[in-house]
Parts: sequence; C-alpha cells; structure tokens
Amino acid sequence: MRPFVILLFALAVAGSLLLLMRGRVAQTPIVPAAPPSSAPATAPAEPPTSAPTTMPAAVPELPPYVRILETTGHGDAKLDADAAGPDVLNLKTAGVKRIKLLRTEWPHPTRGSIAVRIDGLGIEWTARREVLELERLDNGDWLVIPEPKRP
Repeated sequence: MRPFVILLFALAVAGSLLLLMRGRVAQTPIVPAAPPSSAPATAPAEPPTSAPTTMPAAVPELPPYVRILETTGHGDAKLDADAAGPDVLNLKTAGVKRIKLLRTEWPHPTRGSIAVRIDGLGIEWTARREVLELERLDNGDWLVIPEPKRP
C-alpha cells in the first residue's frame, strides 16, 4: 500500500510542475482521488490507465485581473481581491506563492498608477506595466518580478 501512495504523490507533484511550467494553473478546486477499492487481498490491483490530474491545493474563484501562478502547497490557496477604487487594489492572501495582475482586465479605466496593497505591503503598479507579477519571499514580503527585456 505504501509504494502506491508514494507513486500517487510523485505523479501529482510531477503533474503540478508540468502545469506550472506551461503557465497553466487551473482555477478550480481539487477533485479528491477515489479511495482504494475494497477488493479482496488475493485480487491483483489494476494499474491506473492515466496519471491523475491534481493540484497541490484548491485555487479560489478570482476576478479576471488576478491570476494565481503558484501556491505554497500548504493547505488551500486563498486570495481576496478588492478593487477599492479606480486606482486602489487591496489583496489578502494565504497559501499563495506567486500571482499575476493584468491591467487589461482591470475593471476601472485609469491611465495612472494603481496602488496595490498586498498583505499589508504597498506596491505601485505603474501605468507602463500591463502585467505585474509578484512573488512571496520566505520572510512574507512580496517581490515585484522584473519585466522581461524587450528586443
């Protein structure tokens, strides 16, 4: 039984890493795997036909301007987003490691900067940035990921 559990865990981690590397993180809760069958001990277990598709934690329903790119893997990811005005965004997170904010999906028309307050830390989202990526550091602070250089 123990090698089977270890194999399922390894497949789940590998599947999660592949999804993250492709930039595709599903925004739906995890569907728990079916419990082991109660077949007699003499019957051989059938190998799974395909690898299970699971995420390390459930991802909450989000507004269109927020994307969770990575979770910490410790419990469910939680993110509360409040567009408090045309140029103010308040975010509270738990279990979230990396996020992306999309100005093209922002519900308020604005040409200036947007004041982002994430877990008590203030960050200026300047008008020249269409996308703002943030990553939580081990000390709890958030780091702005630099934009890729344009050719």
